[in-house]
Amino acid sequence: MGLAAMHSRSSALIPASLAFAFAPIFQSTERVSVGSTGIQGWADSGVAALAADGRWIAFTSLAADLTPGDTNGLADVFVRDTATGATSIASVAS
Repeated sequence: MGLAAMHSRSSALIPASLAFAFAPIFQSTERVSVGSTGIQGWADSGVAALAADGRWIAFTSLAADLTPGDTNGLADVFVRDTATGATSIASVAS
């Protein structure tokens, strides 16, 4: 399918974004470190893992506003479903 996952701090990819980015070979870049509403989290995200079919993308983030109930103040692992746009927390650091 030619998909890649990456972390970037470059504003050339997505203006003013320090977020994790998903880059298909279709010469486009999509930010995936966002909550289910599509709003970017308030803190850095990174460390990508991509399912073979590209549907599920896991990433870490310090942002506590990607999903409800993330109150530990530490980095957690999130999973974004690119088919539905839903972001869920996969682990909560303690």
